[in-house]
Amino acid sequence: MKPILIIVTFLLLNPILNSFGQEVQRLDELGNFISTKNKITDDYVPGEVIVKFKKGTLSDTFLEGNEVSMKSNDAKSAVVKSKQNDPNSFFTHFTNANLRKVVTKYKPSYGVSKSRKGSEVEVFDFENLTVLEVDSKLDILSLCEQISAYDEIEYAEPNYILTTDDIPANDTEYSRQRGFEQSNDADIDANHAWDYTTGNYGIKVGVIDNGVDYHNIDLGDGAFNVDGAKVRGGWDYFNNDSDPDDNDNGEDSHGTPVAGIIGALRNNNNLVAGLAGGDGNGEQGVQLFAFKVGQNRTIVTSHAVNAIIEGSTNTPSFGYGCHVLNNSWGSYNYNESVRNAVRVAVQNNVVFVASKGNDNTDDRHYPSDYDESWVISVGATDYLDRRSEWSPLQASNFGNNIDVAAPGGGIGTYSEISNVRTTGVGRTEHRSFNGTSAAGPHVAGLAALILSEAKEQGRSLHHQDVENLIEVSADDVNGGGYDDELGHGRINAGRALEMMNSPWELTHHKTTGGTTVSSTGFYNTIFSGSGPLSNAVYTVKRHEVRTTVSLPDFSNSVYVWGRGSNESSGWSAATPNYQLGFCDVPVYTNTTATLRAYVYEVYSILGQRLGWYPSTPQNVVFAYTTLGESCPDTINISEPIDANSETVLFTANNQINANNRIASNANVIYSAGNEIKLSTGFHAETGATFRTILEGCEVTTGTRIVSSKSSNEVLQVDVSDLGKDIQTLSVDEQNQIVDMYTKKVMVFPNPFQNTITITYKLKESSNVTLKIYDSQSKVVATLVDNDRNEGGRHFSNFDGSLLKPGFYYYSLTTDEYSKKGKIIKR
Repeated sequence: MKPILIIVTFLLLNPILNSFGQEVQRLDELGNFISTKNKITDDYVPGEVIVKFKKGTLSDTFLEGNEVSMKSNDAKSAVVKSKQNDPNSFFTHFTNANLRKVVTKYKPSYGVSKSRKGSEVEVFDFENLTVLEVDSKLDILSLCEQISAYDEIEYAEPNYILTTDDIPANDTEYSRQRGFEQSNDADIDANHAWDYTTGNYGIKVGVIDNGVDYHNIDLGDGAFNVDGAKVRGGWDYFNNDSDPDDNDNGEDSHGTPVAGIIGALRNNNNLVAGLAGGDGNGEQGVQLFAFKVGQNRTIVTSHAVNAIIEGSTNTPSFGYGCHVLNNSWGSYNYNESVRNAVRVAVQNNVVFVASKGNDNTDDRHYPSDYDESWVISVGATDYLDRRSEWSPLQASNFGNNIDVAAPGGGIGTYSEISNVRTTGVGRTEHRSFNGTSAAGPHVAGLAALILSEAKEQGRSLHHQDVENLIEVSADDVNGGGYDDELGHGRINAGRALEMMNSPWELTHHKTTGGTTVSSTGFYNTIFSGSGPLSNAVYTVKRHEVRTTVSLPDFSNSVYVWGRGSNESSGWSAATPNYQLGFCDVPVYTNTTATLRAYVYEVYSILGQRLGWYPSTPQNVVFAYTTLGESCPDTINISEPIDANSETVLFTANNQINANNRIASNANVIYSAGNEIKLSTGFHAETGATFRTILEGCEVTTGTRIVSSKSSNEVLQVDVSDLGKDIQTLSVDEQNQIVDMYTKKVMVFPNPFQNTITITYKLKESSNVTLKIYDSQSKVVATLVDNDRNEGGRHFSNFDGSLLKPGFYYYSLTTDEYSKKGKIIKR
């Protein structure tokens, strides 16, 4: 071994060993010694040391081989064989120890790495990074210090167990909440959602159920109806008193686990984590309001109606002003009173969440199957993202415009909340809570997080904004888009919160006036509610009114939806009609959207003309929301762009300023909305392909590339192989045909819903390979497998109807060129 003085010198100069916790010195940027002290923890794997060998120590057989591990005697190279009996050699003391590669697939012969801009990056020699397996009883910190002293070693350190920065909950039963997070990712990505918010106390969530046990340590530990309490207030409509406690025991307890999923105190080292339950560091999460409307799993309609109306109303003398109401109950009996109560909630801009039922049927179930834009209808998934089934006759209901699904049972525990009280027997019960009753509060909790994030951003969201955010961010686990089993898919809380932040932009818009596109004959209908027409039967003629609007420029996916109540002035086509604002979006593309509403010519039952309601077609107000990823207004480019087989695209809504160098053989496009400014220092070398396009973000989607051909040249293109007469096509279609015959590779439509076409042009006979990859670089389809293609234009159609929405990539390799590009599945 080396003298201890050498070890100390090594510690002074090598900051890697700071992990041992000594106060050591290192050089700052000016060459001065500064002191550092690092915190030590004992969170490391017993019996393992990470060892970084110096270059030339390990044999090429080990480094270039496919074996992941090798005995130390076999791994050492000829360079150190002469030190075989040297007492200062690592291999003298570890004669037959097992060495395991850390980066298992890398080999030194793979060479340099390439950045996404094509520049070469020197690769750190991580092929020399290994795990040394030793006796698990050894003192790992002392062993690391010993190993670091050997000539062959750069450093040694414990194999630390790292924790992520998203701070998963420390609640004792959190690991059992597999609906929030589990290894197979059939979960709602709660940890990622908590990167953005854990719930804001300014958001109120009402639990309409059989009471909430606010004595539970996770739900307030006895605090109730005071500022700062987790259960901030509520009412017992069943017993008509001010104490909505959950007195049901065992399996009959229902409102308590529902409340727990939504907002149980998080990171309090107790029991479970609520989705909107705070951060455990002073932030309580959302307020819960307990509305007791029954007991022993029964709900009384009159009490439910009362709770919905009072829970959603917000006046100085009446109502609790809840932002979200959870309703994990229902019936197959249509109930007008409940429907009217829901209408009141909608008028008050409440997010109304209702469970779909557990009877494996598509029979209508209420309130979940009331008006589509009023209620978020929630089904249940199991731990494998399938529609939940509990027995041959019990499974999550489906159909009737189900909106989304959420974890709700099958095998595994999705939420547990125990009956622990500060008074009484103090018993603890842990049990599974399954069914769409458990799925509903997952969605209510996500709605609460969305509204919390909006509040913290200083913005106001419409209840349809919340619903649509939940829908467009859901994971389409069945593939193929919306379906009657799971609606838009299983919710993804992490993605929903992600889509509320940059580069995503959610924007409100309004426009006035439309055109009548269809009309009914005269028929009788009922107008109900608090609109300008009293509750009565009228004779009407209904007119469908539409208008088309241009959408903001977005770089990738775009979503559009209408905002009805209190925002749009048109009405729906429902009978009876509740005279609430209505606007939907039957059709939209990346650039335009068609908005729809209805107006009525109204007559009394005796034939007296009463006029247009709510307005004439020319005066209809359409409110709508857009969501998409935006391009920056201005970007500055100064770094050089080296040669790359891929096209490098820069886009900006307004302006690009560039003073960089573009290397020979690089392929670069600058696309801006208004101006591209090339300043002193800009230089494109001979052989570079450099293009500028004044179109802004649109180019990124790949939906349109303006042709440089004139209309006369377009008419000269031979399209006989397409079976179409060119003169019957629109100008845009003609331009697309020209692009197909003049550009090497074209992809259309992009984004696509079911089928996408990739067309490529060859000068002469060539071997061709064309594959589609997902975002994880996994091949999802091979369209052309090293086939010999003759010169000319070739078309390859891909049916992607079973793919989940998201980003994919194509890779085309020919003898002449290679192309890669992004495609988007809606």
